[in-house]
Amino acid sequence: MDDQIMVVLQQIANDVQGLRQEMQGMKQEIKDLQQEMQGMKQEIQDVRQEMQGMKQEIQDIRQEMQGMKQDISKNATLIEEVNRKLQLLAEIQQAHREQTERQIAELREELNKRMDVIESVVRDIAQEVKQNQKNIFALAEITGTHEMEIKVIKKELALALAK
Repeated sequence: MDDQIMVVLQQIANDVQGLRQEMQGMKQEIKDLQQEMQGMKQEIQDVRQEMQGMKQEIQDIRQEMQGMKQDISKNATLIEEVNRKLQLLAEIQQAHREQTERQIAELREELNKRMDVIESVVRDIAQEVKQNQKNIFALAEITGTHEMEIKVIKKELALALAK
């Protein structure tokens, strides 16, 4: 029995030795896992910091978008105001164009009336000029005749006085 106990004890010792080696391997694996966990903790911390930075960027973007929404709202209001003013300007321009067209029509009518009067006066003056030309020709003819008669009388008088 002693041999058997020795064999059992030897087996137990071998088993204990194997367990010790396994425990050593497990300890090493645990250390490796702890180191990996330490690395993961750092990576998780880095990810948290990145996420915090992203949250801040998202908050900044939200604020920018809010400002843009306000600007867009202001721009929409300004565009509506500009459109209203353009519409008013178009209406004023239309009214001014219509008024100008009426004034031009009135001026044309007045100008046509004046042209009719001027044409009538020019015709009258032309007739008077023709009549005056006839009178001048007649007067020239009469004056020419009288001048000739005066010359004849002067010659006769000069001859009579010379005798």
